[in-house]
Amino acid sequence: MIRPLQCLRRGMTLLELMIVLILLAAIGALALPAATSVLDRAAFDSDVQRLRAALVECRVIAQRTGASLEITLEPGRLAARPWPHEEDEATDPILTVQLMTTKGPDGEDLEEPIVLAVALSDGTFISNGPIGMEDGHGRSTQLLLDPLSGAVIEVMP
Repeated sequence: MIRPLQCLRRGMTLLELMIVLILLAAIGALALPAATSVLDRAAFDSDVQRLRAALVECRVIAQRTGASLEITLEPGRLAARPWPHEEDEATDPILTVQLMTTKGPDGEDLEEPIVLAVALSDGTFISNGPIGMEDGHGRSTQLLLDPLSGAVIEVMP
């Protein structure tokens, strides 16, 4: 018996391809917020670690040089300058650390420098209290500067 030639189907139809693309787009739309959340957390953690390392480095520089350093938060960075200095005197920072975002205590973008602490030449700090950090998604942490030992302690409330 002779059979009619059967059409061999190879590949996919346009409709099948469109369905697969729509499914992939839906999965990507669901995964995108999770991915951006992970990236935001990583940027926040990176800023916390950079700030902590900069504070420790300021303490070490102050001890080695025998001169105190004023540590200020400025728009986009942390800066350390010799202390004391004249208020109107512009001195170049000894150490700068770039930060992703800098906001003041009111949550607004920082416009004027804020003095965070002074690293003294004996390896201790003078500070106004803990340095609070928040990522805008509900995560926050505080850096405590121990005035006696000079340790920088991270506390997550």
